[in-house]
Amino acid sequence: MTDTLEDVMREEFYERLTKEIIDDNRESIIGEFALERSRSYYLSNPDLDIVALGVLEEAEKLLSVSPSASIIFSYSCIEMTIRDVLLKPIAYGLVHDEKFSELVAELVVGNRHLHKLLFHILEEAGHIDLKLLHRSKTAKKNIWAEKEDVR
Repeated sequence: MTDTLEDVMREEFYERLTKEIIDDNRESIIGEFALERSRSYYLSNPDLDIVALGVLEEAEKLLSVSPSASIIFSYSCIEMTIRDVLLKPIAYGLVHDEKFSELVAELVVGNRHLHKLLFHILEEAGHIDLKLLHRSKTAKKNIWAEKEDVR
């Protein structure tokens, strides 16, 4: 079947319109996609914090017996929470291929050089700025700086 001139013009119009919509809204479209993928990760993995909470309970138990051991467990809890509950779902959300998203999320989260990028994404997408997050109102350093001090 041969397309008429009208069909060709209509098709070209739709292609231009689609390109214009995508170009004008690229960041929003990608952001929504990543947000939906991250949401999907959380829904598929509702117990992301279970291991970190177990480590925190252990840190609390150790506090009176061995403060040093408690600090190590507390540090581990912070690392696990940031990695597994915050950063990994974001990294997962940025990968479009379902088969590779888990692998890429593991690789990205395991790479300390990419933390700065992931923190920026966390701030932009989740409105969580780890530089402003403090353990308590009286804490002088943010939680990330405290974690690095313990390290």
